[in-house]
This record gives sequence, C-alpha cells and structure tokens, in this order.
Amino acid sequence: MTHTRIIGQASRKPEASDHSAIGLVPQRPGRFLPPGTRLHEFEIIDVLAAGGFGVVYRAQDHSLDRRVAIKEYMPATLAMRTQGVTVSPVAGDQSETFQAGLQSFVNEARLLAHFDHPALIKVYRFWEANGTAYMAMPLLAGKTLQATLAEMGKLPGEAWLTTLLMQLLDGLEVLHKAQCLHRDIAPDNILILPDGKPLLLDFGAARRVIGDRTQALTVILKPGYAPPEQYVQTEDARQGAWTDIYAMAGVLYFAMTGKAPIASVARMMGDQQVKLVLQKPPGFSLGLLSAVDQALLLDPHGRPQSIAEWRRLLVKHTGVGHTGVETVVQQAQPAAAAVGVDASSSTAATSVGVTSSRKLGLGLVVLTFSLLAGYLAWTTRLQEATSPQKRVETLPVVSQEVVAASAGAPAIVFAPLKELGRVFDQRDTTWGVRVWADSNSVRIGRDRLKFRVSSDKSGYVYVLMVGTNQSDFSLVFPNDLDSNNHIQANGEIRLPGPGWSMTADGPPGRDEFLVIVSKHPRDFSSGGMLAAPPFAQFSPERALAALKQAPGERSPFSGAAVCVEKARCSESYGAASLSIQEEQ
Repeated sequence: MTHTRIIGQASRKPEASDHSAIGLVPQRPGRFLPPGTRLHEFEIIDVLAAGGFGVVYRAQDHSLDRRVAIKEYMPATLAMRTQGVTVSPVAGDQSETFQAGLQSFVNEARLLAHFDHPALIKVYRFWEANGTAYMAMPLLAGKTLQATLAEMGKLPGEAWLTTLLMQLLDGLEVLHKAQCLHRDIAPDNILILPDGKPLLLDFGAARRVIGDRTQALTVILKPGYAPPEQYVQTEDARQGAWTDIYAMAGVLYFAMTGKAPIASVARMMGDQQVKLVLQKPPGFSLGLLSAVDQALLLDPHGRPQSIAEWRRLLVKHTGVGHTGVETVVQQAQPAAAAVGVDASSSTAATSVGVTSSRKLGLGLVVLTFSLLAGYLAWTTRLQEATSPQKRVETLPVVSQEVVAASAGAPAIVFAPLKELGRVFDQRDTTWGVRVWADSNSVRIGRDRLKFRVSSDKSGYVYVLMVGTNQSDFSLVFPNDLDSNNHIQANGEIRLPGPGWSMTADGPPGRDEFLVIVSKHPRDFSSGGMLAAPPFAQFSPERALAALKQAPGERSPFSGAAVCVEKARCSESYGAASLSIQEEQ
C-alpha cells in the first residue's frame, strides 16, 4: 500500500534552473511529449499508447531507478499543447468540458491510489501540472484478454476461465465496497500478466464525463458489454454492482463463444440472443453457463445484485471458490444508522439512537422498456400506491437467505423480499390504500425518509420495511416512539410522526416499504418478531420456523387480527408498496 501522492503542483513556479516541472521542452508543440521531457523525477522515454482522451508514456523514475508508466490527461478533440508542455483547451467554449474531464481524471487517480489489490492497477502518485494531470503507475508486461484468447486458437477451459474470473471479482468487490463502479469492463480492458494473473484496466472516468457532454452514448459505450441502464441517464435507470456484473458476464460470453453478446440496446427491440445453456459451448458446465445467462439478463433486478451474490451462485454451480487474496483499502466508512427521537419535536425530551443493520429492499418490480430520442429508456418500478388493484410482480432475487431442508422435502427459504411480496399479494384488492413519498430519492447521511398514507376505510396502519441489504425485515410503525397508528376513512397520516425520524444511512440502494391497513389491530409475533427498539425485527431463525409451521398459503408475516369476538374477526387487510432510493 502506497501513500505517495502529490496534488496541486500546478501552482508552483519553477525557477529558470529547475527542470523538475518542464525540463526538456519540445522544439514545437505537438500532441505527445518528446523523449527526454522531465516531469518531476520522471523522464519520458517514449509513447506506449494513445487514445482519444489520454496518452501513456514509458518513463524512467530517477528517484527509485525503475521504469514506470505515466498517463497524461490529453483529450485529443478538446486540447492542444502550447508553450512547451502546457496543455490548453482548443477553444474557450470547450474549457468547461475539458475541466470536467480533468477533475474526473484526478478523482480516478485519487481513488486508485487508495487500493492495493493484484487485480487493480496501482497508482504510485498523481499530480496536476502544465494545465493537465498525470498519474504514475507500474510498467507492466502482458497482453489483453482479447489478444490472449485470439492466440489460443480455441475456447479456453472452464478451470482457467473461472480462476481468472474469481480474481477479477475480488478486485471488483473492492471497488464496489468503496462505492465505485468500473463501468467499462471488456476483453480489451483486462490485461493478462506473464504469470497468468488478470488486471483490470482503464476505468475511463474522464472519457465518460467528456462523452456525456459531447458525444452520443453509442460512441462511448462498448456494444455487447454495456447493459441497458448505461444507455439511459435518468433516475429510474440506476447503475450499481449489477452493471459491472453484466459487463463481466459479457466477457465470459465472449470467451465461451468467440463473439461478443448482442448489444443490449438491440436486444431490447427483440431479444435474439440465444442463452448459453441452449448453445452449450463445449467444455463448460451447464451450471456455469446458467450463472452467466442470469448475469446477462436485461432486467437489472433479475441479475445478481452484488459480487458476493454472483460468487455464491458460481460456487454453487462450479465449486470454484474465493481466491483468498488479502486486500488493503482505505476508504471513508458509511455513516451509522440514524433512527431516533426528533429533537425538533415538542414531544422529544431526549435523543434516542440505535445502530441498525436495516438495509431494506423489495422485489416488487415491474420493468418496462421503450426507446426515447434514439436511446433506450425505461421505467424500473411501477408504484402500487397509485393502483391498489394492480398485481405487482415479485422477483426471486435475494442477497441473503435462511434455508431449512429435510430428506425428501423441498427446502424452505426465508427470503425477506419474497415474503414481503407474499404479504402484498394476499391483500384485499377492494381496499383502497395509497402511500407516496415526499421524495423518492434521499441522500445518505443527509435526508430523512418521509411519506404519507391514505385509506378509503378506517383501520390500523402497519409499515413493514426491507432495506438495501435485502435481508433484514422490520416493522417500523407502530414503534416504541409512536403507537398512534389508527387512520380514519379517507383520511391521511404522515410518517414518521412527531417525535421520531428516519434518516438515510446507506449503503446506496432501495428501501422498500409495505403499508398494511387492517380493520382490527394485528399481532406479528407469530412471524418470529423480536423487539429491536425503537422498531421490531423478524428474527431470521424464528421467521424460518414460522414458515415451516405456517398454515396453508397465508404468510405468517402479515400478522394476525386481534379481536374480542373471534367469530367476527376478519383477517383481510389492504396494502400498498413504496420504494425510496438511497444514494450518495
């Protein structure tokens, strides 16, 4: 792990005898720095590679007597070299775009400097000077995965490919835990080192920022490896770990078949891509092919939602495990959960805080797709709050499960997302319940989650919640701070009520709520609910036991009506769902 970083050197004025910043100046301006140019302790030897957004040089590190690679931010269409090594925008109207790309380049270097993982490129140091920025990296020998596969002349074996994959997934997982996406994974962005280990290259951060401002997305994205959500720049088309997982699955598809997947935007018009389990490329198990097919689903909610989830799927089908590589990462830790008494309320006397692992999410998703202005656009979620009678589809994707199985009997699984969907499906569709948020997007550590509930019948309101980790399952209302959960017919209540609040605490993802309105009060203890003040949670172990004992198809997590006269006690209830996105 290196901590060597230099920032802000651009403001230093070199003296006449000081060549550390400009050194040997080229006789005439050109795109490339000529051999012999000095940048601090580095001396340019020659050009290794050049793209539309930067140049990579071979250089000598005179301080540590080693060869390194120097990457310079130099967007060809936006900048030119003037006054020696100085880089300037070609026109005044391009200055803002140039500066945005420059800042993204620096941010990428800063990010990479925090990592020390064998599958991620290292950055020794980075600095700004001469109107641009540079990063110094190891000078590595090797060939891209694309070139390596071409030289093989045949399909690789499953053992070789999965070993490579697991090392890359370890590196990706490090990025994702730091809330960073690669978003440009492809066979030509993976380097195979002489010892056979893979290395992820070219995050392309500056390229994407500039492309967003100046070019069509089809110029920036790699067809076959970019999932549909990368073609759309809307709040509904959220990108996440599943975005990189799609691209990595595309790389596997290429390695297994010798051709890239059909571009996702074309698949949306009519999916002509034949699944790998039907193609059956020789040498690969059906389990591995199935895991890749799932990661290549167009619906992002149908793909594995995290590297850990996809790895479990791969291990289950192939037996290939974690590489066990230790990783050193420095990163800011997410804020602790903030749930407590609202100090601004007149009823609040003290502050009550709890550290909660409630990262909630619900698979009540209906995904629709269309083309908009030449690009793919979609709606990822239809809110049931506006149409209580419409059935919501539940997707069987969960990140954590509790499973029980016995000989000769199918496994029983406690999957909070699935159970929340079952509770919703078993509602009385004639009961009009609506729920809507003040804002469907909140910033982690800053914003509070606020929503309103209405019902066309009088009753008692209960709010179930599954959060962004898609595993914990809680009853957030009523709670220890607010037990007034009665609502009048055609009335409305605001939640959280006076005296308590819920603040977005991350990680990024969707908090999913299910609002139940019942004629009678309800008791949720039969579902394995335990107190977790100020809320209550379904214990995974007790919830699993409740599932095994649940009579018929009724979900044990919908609660049981509590009535004085049992004979006249109705178990029916109305329900509506709500999703709130937490983001950085």
